Amino acid sequence: MRRRTLSFLIVLGLVVASPSALAQDTPACECTDLGAKELHFPDTVFHVTEGFDVAFCGYIDRLVSPFVYSEFTMRSCGRVHGVPMESRGALQECHLYVSRSMFIVEELALLPTGADMHLERRPCWRTAHWLFLAEDSSASAIGAPTTELIATFQKPTPEQFAHIQGRLDVMKPAVYWTDEELLGQLFLCALFDANWATRFKDLRETYLLGGAMAELHNEFLKILDDRRK
Repeated sequence: MRRRTLSFLIVLGLVVASPSALAQDTPACECTDLGAKELHFPDTVFHVTEGFDVAFCGYIDRLVSPFVYSEFTMRSCGRVHGVPMESRGALQECHLYVSRSMFIVEELALLPTGADMHLERRPCWRTAHWLFLAEDSSASAIGAPTTELIATFQKPTPEQFAHIQGRLDVMKPAVYWTDEELLGQLFLCALFDANWATRFKDLRETYLLGGAMAELHNEFLKILDDRRK
């Protein structure tokens, strides 16, 4: 698993609070609906640590455990008030929680990690947000977030490699790719073999990928690039 630090310089990744933001009468937590500008009371608030809360405005699927969050915006409140944080669209689902005084965003993705390499939606990327506090408590800021790949994958067996190759052999070139399960299996092979990785990256030179299939291919490429650094 590789960690990808979005910023190594705290100065570039911090939003420092003004003295007024440290006062006890800090404004209430607020956020906006996705695509809107008007602030309103949040749908929920995550208490991260003393002086650092996160206001969430968006959709929460409470019928599953853990809850799934999507179509949202988030803003900080507390010592550093009103700093826009992460946002996601309707199809970008996440788990959100607090751990060790950090606010965690786990982005879900379709991955070939199910039985027989079937696709299933699982946590893929984890981003941590934290509160930076000066030694004399004179200033505080939201630290530069870090993102890491947390998904794990099992190498296909020789028989599975051969089966996937057989399925590719019967596919005609220059046609629209419509099988997302096969795309996931090809991606899994690419994770563990350099030749398959090249074939996967060059897939659009032989086949047509559009819409959701192209987005899934892009997501797999992002993971592949991270794993093969």
